[in-house]
Amino acid sequence: MKIFWITVRKIGDLCSTTTIALANGLVEEGHSLTMLGPKSPSKSSKNPWKHIELNQSSIRGLKASSLAREAVNWLKENRSLRMDAVIIDWQIAPKLAPLIKSLGHPIIIMD
Repeated sequence: MKIFWITVRKIGDLCSTTTIALANGLVEEGHSLTMLGPKSPSKSSKNPWKHIELNQSSIRGLKASSLAREAVNWLKENRSLRMDAVIIDWQIAPKLAPLIKSLGHPIIIMD
């Protein structure tokens, strides 16, 4: 499956360990994974998936909404890409789910 995961987690920070473990597991099972999320604190090419960095506000209270806005723009620009499933973190689900559904992609909400 070709899976896209839109996350609010910065890959590489301490809070991303569960996200990284699940992402690694998906790839180990043979899935293609593309992560979309905030810029990582450290550049690492050792991850077995593609990471697309999205801009995010540095202002508390605006981080999730600014990331969701960037993800919406990216999805609109890349609407022709085949996506067998799109995982979205619950914090940004209200802003992304309607668009993803309208594009015909199955949605998985990550809690």
